[in-house]
This record gives sequence, structure tokens and C-alpha cells, in this order.
Amino acid sequence: MSPSAVGGRGNEQGATLVEVLITMVILITGLLGLVALQARLQIAQIEAYQRAQAAVLLADISERMLANRIGVGEYVTNGPIGTGSNCATLTAAGTRTQSDVREWCDLLQGASTTLSGAQVGTLTNGRGCVEAIVAGSLYRVAVVWQGLAPIGGPDDGAAITSTTCGNGLYDGAAGTPCTADLCRRELVSTVRIARLL
Repeated sequence: MSPSAVGGRGNEQGATLVEVLITMVILITGLLGLVALQARLQIAQIEAYQRAQAAVLLADISERMLANRIGVGEYVTNGPIGTGSNCATLTAAGTRTQSDVREWCDLLQGASTTLSGAQVGTLTNGRGCVEAIVAGSLYRVAVVWQGLAPIGGPDDGAAITSTTCGNGLYDGAAGTPCTADLCRRELVSTVRIARLL
């Protein structure tokens, strides 16, 4: 075999090795992208679950208010209830409204499901507020919770909020992306009480 034939064959083998290395780099890059996508999908799934839980809690108190038109003004909260607050203790003479607010507070804290004594049945750091817009006929109900990733405005990264319920209670530790309420989530509804003749 002539030296030129051997040299040409060696170049072909070297080219094949480079092709294999390039293929491996492309394959590894694609696999890392899939791993990152899977992590993002898991976060999105948890966020969707939390939003669904918030919608259930929002509907719960809204329906209780509509069913108790006479005592609807007593549903107004003085600040957020739920995580970090003591739910009011009911007395034997407690009203229906007090019972409803107590149960809603328990649900916001996750009392529906416990794990080793800890309440884990609902939103992360769930809180709720009811405020009167027009006393006796129009109320704003809000449910807020801790999201997993920061979100903000389109330009400045500032938190977008439509209520003050729980403002300033969702700041993470210094150096984390969840500062300035950027991980705070909210779901807001308006409850209109019709006047019956």
C-alpha cells in the first residue's frame, strides 16, 4: 500500500471522529434543552394548579356572600386573612358570617389536607381579602399567593397588581428573584349583591 493511500484513509477516519464529536455535542445540547423544558413545564403545572385552587377559594367565598345577603357587610376583612393570621375562634353564639369567614380562613391556610400535622391543602402562603366598593351591594374579593417564579410588567419588571391584598408579604430573601412582590399572584373578582324587592 502506498503512503498516499494510507494518509488519505487516516484523514477519512479523523473526519469521521470529528463528525461523531459534533453529533454528540448537538445531541447533548438538545438533551439539556429538554431537561430545561421539563423543569419549566413542571413550574407551569404547579402554577396552573395554584391558580385553579385560588379560583375555587374565590368562588367559595363569593357564593357564601351571595347566599347571605343580609349579613354580607360582615364579610369585609381588615387586611388579609389566611397564612400568618389567626382565624377567628367561633363562639356558640357565632353568626353564619363569622362561620363562613372562619372556614374560608382555614381553607386559605390549607386546613383541608394535612401532612405530618402541617396544613398543605391549598395555596402557598394563601391569603384572602374582601373589601366593600359600595357597601351593601358591591364587593371586591381577592385571593393572593406565592408563585414559584418572578413575573413583572412588560418594561420595568415591576409587580402588576390590581388590589393591595397581601402587598409586601411576598418578598423573598435578599438576592432572590422574588423581591418587590414579583412572585405574588392574585385572582380578583367582584361580587354584586342584587336588591330584592
